[in-house]
Amino acid sequence: MAATMIDNDSSVAADVSEGEARIKAIEADIADLERRWPKHSTPPALLMQLDELEQALTEANAALQEDSDGE
Repeated sequence: MAATMIDNDSSVAADVSEGEARIKAIEADIADLERRWPKHSTPPALLMQLDELEQALTEANAALQEDSDGE
């Protein structure tokens, strides 16, 4: 029983670190997009890309929260 508990803890820790890495990657993508953002006449493709990245970030944060709640 104890081995299973340790294995589960390791799995949760791995999921959390993967989730944190995913969040950092998405945040870096958003920052990169914002650096490329023109001062005027923002192309619709950039707006759509930002929306997709923000949605992915929201989902990744929710998944990380679920993983950390499962500990």
